[in-house]
Amino acid sequence: MFKRLSTIYKKNKNVKNSKLSILIIEENLDDLNEFSRIIQKIGYLTLTANNFSLALEMAFNNIPHLILLDLEISENRGLDICKELKSDERTQNIPIIVITNKNTPKIILDSFESEADNFLTKPISPKILISQIQSILNER
Repeated sequence: MFKRLSTIYKKNKNVKNSKLSILIIEENLDDLNEFSRIIQKIGYLTLTANNFSLALEMAFNNIPHLILLDLEISENRGLDICKELKSDERTQNIPIIVITNKNTPKIILDSFESEADNFLTKPISPKILISQIQSILNER
């Protein structure tokens, strides 16, 4: 299935993904590896972080084109990461897609109040993940 997806999306002429990087901030190593594999299959460079301090370090030192952020990272500090990145000049314009196992109105509202650009609930379909990433990056 992923092979077909990568073939479909690599043919998209609007996406010049070979030089674009995506920072994946995810504490669950299985999810981190799966997201990374899906994103790399369609030609993006991936950077990864699995805790709060590494997430900020990677974002500030590498300035990725997009961030995929798990809200449950480091004892539910994902919103803190989002707020910190959106309040810093270096990273304030990087689009952030938050991901979570929780799908409550409060979590969704808190995410958008923290200036997240999009919200996805786990488990995430690879097609939806790819579509959201490419939609956001094609707008920029």
